[in-house]
Amino acid sequence: MNDLSITIVSPERTSLLQVGRDLLRYRDLLFLLVWREISVRYSQTFVGIFWVILQPLVSAFMVAFVFGRLVNMPSDGLPHMVFAYSGVLIWGLSALSRR
Repeated sequence: MNDLSITIVSPERTSLLQVGRDLLRYRDLLFLLVWREISVRYSQTFVGIFWVILQPLVSAFMVAFVFGRLVNMPSDGLPHMVFAYSGVLIWGLSALSRR
């Protein structure tokens, strides 16, 4: 007869302090993995990593121009750029969660 045995492997319960220690211990590996991900993602773009900052700023400038200058929408005393950038930032974060 076949005698099948089942082995269950489960992780140890670790504290948040232990996770922090592990991150400090392996911070060089974490840095290399993050740097590799960033360099691979933006290596084919013309402006490189600057695109991460440039793209939301250009979107915010366009929104601020359309709603501030053309439509004259009130922003309750805030500069239109701050008002537009907060909207673009929230929109971008919600778009990230849908990926």
